[in-house]
Amino acid sequence: MKTNLIIRPYQIEDCKHLCPLYAQLGYPVSVKGLEQRLSKLLTHDDYHFWIAAIDEYPVGFIGFARMYMFEADEDYIRILALVVDKDYRREGIAAVLVEKIKQFAKESGVQSLALNSGITNERESAHLFYQNQGFEKSSFGFKCRLSSP
Repeated sequence: MKTNLIIRPYQIEDCKHLCPLYAQLGYPVSVKGLEQRLSKLLTHDDYHFWIAAIDEYPVGFIGFARMYMFEADEDYIRILALVVDKDYRREGIAAVLVEKIKQFAKESGVQSLALNSGITNERESAHLFYQNQGFEKSSFGFKCRLSSP
C-alpha cells in the first residue's frame, strides 16, 4: 500500500479527476454533470463521499449513505459507489476505504453495511473482494426503468 494515501472528504475541485473513475466504474459522466449530481446528493446529511488520494491526486472514491430499515428497528450504511483507478488496484486502497466506512459506522452506532454489485463477469473480482471484506451474498437486486433518461 502507498504510504502517502489519505482518505478525505470530497471537494468540488476533485470532479475533473473523478470523471475517469466514474467511467471505469461503468458510469461515464461529464465534469459539469458530476458537479451537479454531487452538489445535489451531498446536500443530504446522510450522504457522504470520500476520496482516496495519493499525493493530493484522487485515485479512488467511496460514496455511501446512512439509511433506515423497514424490516428492522435499526439503521445501516449502504455503499453506493466504490472504485479505485485501474492503475492502483490490488494495493489495498479499496480495503482502506471499506475499513474507514466500517469505523464510521461503528462510531455512529450502526451495526451493518450493505451494497449492490453487478452480476457481470467483469464484477467477479469485486465480488471476491467484498467477500474478503466480510460481506455475504444475501439478496438479488432488481431494477425497472420507467422511462429513458
